[in-house]
Amino acid sequence: MPNNRIEVSIIVPVYNEEKHIVKNLKQLVKQNFKSVEFILVNDGSTDNTLTIINDFLNNINDNRFKVYTKENGGASSARNYGIDKSQGQYLMFKDADDLCTNDYVKSYYEAIIKSNTDIAFFGIERVDSNGKNLNWPKMEALTINGKINAHELLRIYAEQKLRGYSVTYISKRSLWKNVRFKEGLSYQEDSLALLELIINNQSLLACMNNRAYYYYVLNPESITRNVNSKIYWQAVEVDKKIINEIKDNSYFSDLVPDMYAHNLTNLSTLIGYCTINKDNNYYLKAREEYLFSFKNARIGRQFKVKRYIQVLLLLINNKTLTSNVYKRIMKNN
Repeated sequence: MPNNRIEVSIIVPVYNEEKHIVKNLKQLVKQNFKSVEFILVNDGSTDNTLTIINDFLNNINDNRFKVYTKENGGASSARNYGIDKSQGQYLMFKDADDLCTNDYVKSYYEAIIKSNTDIAFFGIERVDSNGKNLNWPKMEALTINGKINAHELLRIYAEQKLRGYSVTYISKRSLWKNVRFKEGLSYQEDSLALLELIINNQSLLACMNNRAYYYYVLNPESITRNVNSKIYWQAVEVDKKIINEIKDNSYFSDLVPDMYAHNLTNLSTLIGYCTINKDNNYYLKAREEYLFSFKNARIGRQFKVKRYIQVLLLLINNKTLTSNVYKRIMKNN
């Protein structure tokens, strides 16, 4: 590769990360891949994050780092800003409080080059704040060999065999020509971006890699750990949006029942939350949506018993009973 060509751009949204940013920077410095740019997007931090970043970078000699500051707009806005500033042939995304191996970038890059695909997926591990592995189940799709087309990729996502996190893949920047993260969405925004990426690039080819080089740190302060009914409903809206986009698309339309089945998981989680937390407004919305989606869903064998129990509970409409049952099943949903 040419010495002056940037092969990979890693986009890192940063907001009030003064507790974690130094550890993140140290791990990026250790990356053994040189043709990369680390794009740090300071999303209007109100603490000492930017000062810490500048002080750290002023004390090292590493021209791979680029720092930008913008008004606060959320993670999606920061990622979009980073995409627009990026120069790499391939894009990766990283969260500021997560961990990675020293060969994280190199491994992602070599995999997509070797496979001659447009997007390459990897496993991730989940750890606590002390780095202890929390034994996250690996996604079934990651064991698939060979190349996967866009239709198959959307199908395995709908069947819950693949996570939609932006940190799990490396992709050609050309895939993002007409795709950006949905600003204003604070939950499942990365899943929506991936789904839009697939739908807008029907000729794409993907490959799977079961090994993990990335460690998702379970941070109690994260938005994904402080959810409520309104935020859970965003996941429902994501699947509904994709269903509306593919129902008249001849290439993907046969997957509509699978996406309805996927949405049952989001609705199940929301219903469980609502019954336990006594949120009647969103419970009624989710109940109606669940019963509709159930009628239109192609439910996989591994979910059938659970889904029939859930729909029976909704038809009985006894919230106390539903709450007690959901307390048992939500953690395995």
